[in-house]
Amino acid sequence: MLEKLIFIVGPHGVGKTYTTNQIKMDMNVVHFDLGPMIRDLHRRNAPSLTLKEWIQQGEFKLGKNFSDIVLCQEIRSQLLQDNASVVITGSRSLEGVQYIMANFPAKKIFLFYLDADISLLKKNYENREGINISNDSFKNILLAEQDMGLLSLREYVLTHPKDAFYIVNQNNSTGIIGKIRDIINGRRFIVKHNKTAVLAYTKGVENEKR
Repeated sequence: MLEKLIFIVGPHGVGKTYTTNQIKMDMNVVHFDLGPMIRDLHRRNAPSLTLKEWIQQGEFKLGKNFSDIVLCQEIRSQLLQDNASVVITGSRSLEGVQYIMANFPAKKIFLFYLDADISLLKKNYENREGINISNDSFKNILLAEQDMGLLSLREYVLTHPKDAFYIVNQNNSTGIIGKIRDIINGRRFIVKHNKTAVLAYTKGVENEKR
């Protein structure tokens, strides 16, 4: 059984990788980033197919959670200690998170959803990728994430304050790192949730859908 299983999820540009790297500095955790992991699995197993074709083929054979199955297999192959503490980033759906939880029982499970205003998300994304993109192009990226299940994952976190933590990144403040550390270390288990909170990025993306 794992000691701790920590999920850090949220939209592109919210600071998941930075947050994880900060946590790794003072905690002995193993980090698995599911995005690069699934792309690496695709390159190793089906280089002649596109990623989409490989996943579609796998879902035809193994069912709709094919990606979750192969990701869990890869995590298990890389996990050297059964009692490790693990950080997972790159999850895009509630179903995917729950599948990993079911396959890797842990003494303590933490689900953090990091959120931010669309302008900050876009700025961070452009800095990370070294590009400039239009507002419409970035909204399309967020829409694609939502279609993958990120919106339902966010809604779950907002409506289950006993099981998950909703944290807003404001101007890339390092304060969220301390808050997450406190929660993981048991110094603070209650975080105020605003169940009616609708950030600018969500309103902007949903308006694009209408």
